[in-house]
Amino acid sequence: MKLLQSPFKPVLVGVVLVAAVCGTSVAGGEPGSDPYGGYLGPNRDNIYPGTGLLAHWPATGPKLLWKYDQLGDGWTSVSVAGGAVYTLGGTPGNLFAFTLDGELKYKAPYGREFQKRFNGSRSTPEIRGGAVYFASGVGVVYCLDAATGAKRWEVDTVAAFSNKVSGWGYNITPLMVDDKVICPIRRGTATMVALDAATGKTVWSSPASTYGIGDSSPVLVQRGPTRLVFCNLWNATVAIDPGNGDIVWKYEGPSGTTVTSPVIGDRVFATRGNGTALYRLAKDGKGFDLVWEGEGIHGLNQAVALDGKIFVLAKENRSIERVEVKGGKEQKRTVTQSMFCIQARDLATGKRLHSEPVTKDGSMSAADGMIYLLEGGEGAWQAGQPAKTQLSLIKPTPTGFEIVSRFDPLVGTKEAWLNPCIAAGRLFLRHGSLLACYDLRPASYRSDSPAGNTERK
Repeated sequence: MKLLQSPFKPVLVGVVLVAAVCGTSVAGGEPGSDPYGGYLGPNRDNIYPGTGLLAHWPATGPKLLWKYDQLGDGWTSVSVAGGAVYTLGGTPGNLFAFTLDGELKYKAPYGREFQKRFNGSRSTPEIRGGAVYFASGVGVVYCLDAATGAKRWEVDTVAAFSNKVSGWGYNITPLMVDDKVICPIRRGTATMVALDAATGKTVWSSPASTYGIGDSSPVLVQRGPTRLVFCNLWNATVAIDPGNGDIVWKYEGPSGTTVTSPVIGDRVFATRGNGTALYRLAKDGKGFDLVWEGEGIHGLNQAVALDGKIFVLAKENRSIERVEVKGGKEQKRTVTQSMFCIQARDLATGKRLHSEPVTKDGSMSAADGMIYLLEGGEGAWQAGQPAKTQLSLIKPTPTGFEIVSRFDPLVGTKEAWLNPCIAAGRLFLRHGSLLACYDLRPASYRSDSPAGNTERK
């Protein structure tokens, strides 16, 4: 572990000091925006604002309220806004909108979707001002009417900015900042572009670079009037002025990952080379200072900062004892095995505090002071797999964490990697073509309350 020291040299290429508009803006939201809506929650930090949720689950897990199993292929999580539930699915792609009770409001087609590896959508809808914003896996950015699903505008970033969609698709959820839709570009005519939220017209286009984009989405980091868009690209990490698109700071080095960096006040946790790092927004507004560098994590998952800790999934080499029978006699031997673990690390130093093995990789979110960990990963839907898909409820403790509840959720199709969404007292789990909604409201578990269990087709 290295504190405040690094062999890499960040490059400062400018200065930004942007006045906040209409009060305080946050990473995934804006003043007056819905308290739940957006990718990884309203602040794009994987923390949802619900309170008064179940602190323990029944042995069979929270009650299933409803399910819908005709979404089609897709890797879109769920966004809840204005009393509606939004997600994407299918090839060609569709925007689905449901009521909180699972009634399908509409299924609106929007266009072609990715069909090379892991077919279907990647982006999670962002809802602002009665509109739904997202990007397809083939690099088209859309704005649809939230009430009806009618298309307002679309911009093909491949045609407009020479965006090079990789063999894994355009795995980006655009960032909403004020009246702009901000999107990274892969080795095109810009590093990042901002589109007008009302019209789709280009507001600014940042200078082009050779870094290429990874598979993580941009976030907004703020302290007072200073705001910077922070984004992990493939071969660099950059900070961009959201007002004009200038690249004001960069760290040149491998960073490509699927981990969207969680923002913790004026700090941001990110991958860096083969490890991880915590950055802090510089006092002079000229970029980011390195706080610490730490050990790496598994690149297919998300991270959550909670209770003074950063929770991650990582592979560890652990010693396990095996019993073998030879010549009719049992023999014990100790072997070293690589396995996935959930880790709690100290947010101030990056030091590992505690870890526990998990069945497979997956993803995690947080709400009401608890971590919701989905374990499933590749092969989660296939018969005969050695590890089931399961969801764990985890409570942070002064020394790390404890797992307080576990259950086996409904299994859909394909890998179980998507972050759980916790909104309006409900837990939403998207797994391939399946969307399942569970009840997290304690009052629903009184003896005189009937259990919900309905299916939407």
